[in-house]
Amino acid sequence: MNFLVGLVLILTIFYFIIQKKDGKVNSNIPGPKGFPILGNLLSMKGDLHLRLQEWYKQYGPIYRIRMGNVETVVLTEYPIIREAFIGNSNSFINRFQRRSRLKINNGQNLVIVNGDIHNRLKTMVLSEMTSLRIKKYESSFIDNEIKKLFKVFDEYAKSGEPIILNNYIKMFSMNIVLCFTFGLNYSYPYGDYEKASEFIKLMVDYFNIAGQPILSDFIPSLEPLIDTSNYINTFKRIFNYTSELIRKFKIENEITNDNSNTNIEDKPILSKLLQSFEKGEISWDSVVGTCIDLQVAGSDTSANTVLFCLLELINNPNIQSKLYDNIKQAIIQKKEVEEEDQEEITISFNKYRTITPYLTMVVRETYRKYPTGTIGLPHVTSQDVELNGYKISAGTQIIQNIWATHRNEKQFQDPDSFIPERFIIDQQQSTTNSNLIHFGCGVRDCIGKSLADSEIFTMLASLINRYEFINPQPLSPLNDIGKFGITYTCPENKIIIKKRL
Repeated sequence: MNFLVGLVLILTIFYFIIQKKDGKVNSNIPGPKGFPILGNLLSMKGDLHLRLQEWYKQYGPIYRIRMGNVETVVLTEYPIIREAFIGNSNSFINRFQRRSRLKINNGQNLVIVNGDIHNRLKTMVLSEMTSLRIKKYESSFIDNEIKKLFKVFDEYAKSGEPIILNNYIKMFSMNIVLCFTFGLNYSYPYGDYEKASEFIKLMVDYFNIAGQPILSDFIPSLEPLIDTSNYINTFKRIFNYTSELIRKFKIENEITNDNSNTNIEDKPILSKLLQSFEKGEISWDSVVGTCIDLQVAGSDTSANTVLFCLLELINNPNIQSKLYDNIKQAIIQKKEVEEEDQEEITISFNKYRTITPYLTMVVRETYRKYPTGTIGLPHVTSQDVELNGYKISAGTQIIQNIWATHRNEKQFQDPDSFIPERFIIDQQQSTTNSNLIHFGCGVRDCIGKSLADSEIFTMLASLINRYEFINPQPLSPLNDIGKFGITYTCPENKIIIKKRL
């Protein structure tokens, strides 16, 4: 008992010392009151994006919270976030590195690492995800993946049996990312997806666990008392799984120091990562961690966007019909200059995006209503900075409040409704209400956004052209309440697929 009393006393003194030292500048920023030591952590369990939205409505677009010992400022509304991450990019560029993330991979992966290593990893990944390379893969690998998906969905359409789409859509996205990361020979078969399904579940579990605050990240002295074994073990399983894929790749491609100078312009991202590793430029944690980032974040985000979009199209059959008509007219227009087999046609981003304006609106509205990164990944200020009249101190954790920004009534009328027409293009302005930050904002935004746009557009257009998606119980709308985590996960719903004539 005396030990516990002493520990509480020490922690309380430590809390007030930290608050006096680090909260001096931020103290003028409004925000909810917290408890000694814990700050606002007790109010941040569960659906954190909804809690941050409530506080935004109460305290405004810039407010302060305390996560244990960590000073935090939450930014909402596009003009504020743009001013911070673009207008003051040097002050906001770095990621906030939580102790638990550093513990599992030394913070050396693409998403978390800062400085020169991040720049090196980003350059290697972007050199692969060029518009030319994406266009090339669209006409080959992505096209073939969609046709494989057609075969699975055709069977369900023929039988009339309800289907849960989630794993199939996630497998499609995962195969696309595997192609860019490991090469054309790496993909999961749709007919037997047990192994892929196991990894997908592992990926979702990790995202859900990692999305919740871990007390020892914000109160280091509590680390011996906090059980993080579930989080660490889940990551280790992903790490080991990915490491095995990399070792298999190395054996098959015979990547050694002897051929480190070989031209690898046409090889996948992993070739460049391994070459840099062999030169001693990056660590093994960077190689494996970056592959995990690409696999997990790249596939899960795109897949959930497609799933939420299909969910809204099922709940709004009139929008689905209008979208089908738009795609159908685009195919007719294209067939004036090319002949394609209607039975096997795929609607690629590069060939059809300029003549399917309604699909563009539907996708943007999905990005708005269901941003997969509801609060983004946290940043940290590298120096004292003034933003919209408030002074924010160096070392402050910064959260982009994406969910509340996209459901902001100042910018989007009736924000909880799915209205693609809010993004209609007119002659006076490029778009109405186009200020979305679903990929983040600034120089640390989503590195795979070009691939995601292409993949999401191509999959949705091709599926809607071939199938009608139907609610088996039309009087009860499908559940659209996702699960909060690092990504916002679409719930599972049983649906009926009907093949169009």
